[in-house]
This record gives sequence, structure tokens and C-alpha cells, in this order.
Amino acid sequence: MLDSNAVAAIRRRDLLLTVTLLLIALTPAWFLPRGASLAWQVAVMVLAGPMLLLSWTHGPWQPTPPADLDRIISHLALSEQDRFVDLGSGDGRVLLSVAQATNADCTGIEAAPLMAFVGWLRTRFSGYAIHIRWGDLYRSELSTFDAAYVWGTAYSVGTEGFAHGLRERLRPGTRVVSYQHALAGWTPTTIDEEGERPIFVYDVGEAPQA
Repeated sequence: MLDSNAVAAIRRRDLLLTVTLLLIALTPAWFLPRGASLAWQVAVMVLAGPMLLLSWTHGPWQPTPPADLDRIISHLALSEQDRFVDLGSGDGRVLLSVAQATNADCTGIEAAPLMAFVGWLRTRFSGYAIHIRWGDLYRSELSTFDAAYVWGTAYSVGTEGFAHGLRERLRPGTRVVSYQHALAGWTPTTIDEEGERPIFVYDVGEAPQA
């Protein structure tokens, strides 16, 4: 577990990353006509509040590296009959990759309104069974899924509160793949350290993990 000073330092870094992304998002306003420029700035500023809040509580938007997608999909071990959920689905790239590789029924849960919309647009006409939910991944119903994927920060998914809440909402037999950070208090069946970041694989049993 990280101490409070380490958590604060990581949160400041992640908040700075989100501020940088917002400044980049404002760039087109310099090249648009005055009316369109004002509308663009207002839209970005409206979205800034939720993005900054979620960056502080959950983590910044950071897409899963494409180089590790095959490893993640392999550990999910999905079939066409399975239901998969991506907790914090962002722009939908993991959902689309999983659907293309396995043809499983895929659902993404995303708390950030803008990213949920982007993910919906990206997957809407893919031809696969992909669904996007805008909601809080800490409270969403998860008992109908066969496998789950999560990539968050040490101060979100790496906490005992998140791990316990996740265990309470998953049914026995669910496979969980966590990218980069281990789930606090859970015992992984596999730790894959071959790629850019480690992958922790878990199977939800009848009783809480050790």
C-alpha cells in the first residue's frame, strides 16, 4: 500500500496530465471563427469540471497500450458465449479489440461523460455486440459478467475499498484482469510481466480472497 505522501504526489501528477489534455483540447479555438471559437471554449470548460474531479478520484484518461492488448485478451480467455465488462472503458478501444478477437458480448462502464460519448461513437457501428454505460464503476451492477478488465491508479483500483466492493459485486467464477496494479487483498492466479506493464489475473472464488 502507498503512504499518503506517495498518493498525493501521484494524484498531483495525474491532475497535471488532465490539465495538459484540457489545454490541448482548447487549441482548435485559436483557429476557428469567433462564434465557433467561443462555443468550443465553453464546451471544453463545461467538461473540465468532471474531468478534473474524476482525475483526482479515479485517475486521468490514459489508453491501454496497443502493444499489450493481445496479452490482456489472452488472459481474459473469452468465448462467443461470454459477457465481458471493461471498468473505465474510456474511448472504447479495449472493447472493440476484445469484440473483434472473441466475438463476446462486451459492455463498457465509463464515468466521464465525454469519454463515454467518444466510446459510444467509436463502437456504435462496429457490427459487434458492444454496449456503453455512463456510470460509476464503483457502484455498477456486475453480477452478469463472466470476465472483467480494469486499469486504474494505485489510489483507486489499488485500494482495499475498491477491491472489496468489486468482490462483492462479481459472481463466483468471474475472471478479473487488472493492468499494472494488483487488487488489494486478492491473490492472483497469474502475474504476467512480459510486456510494458504487469498484468494480474484473478478468479473470483466462493470465499473472499486471502
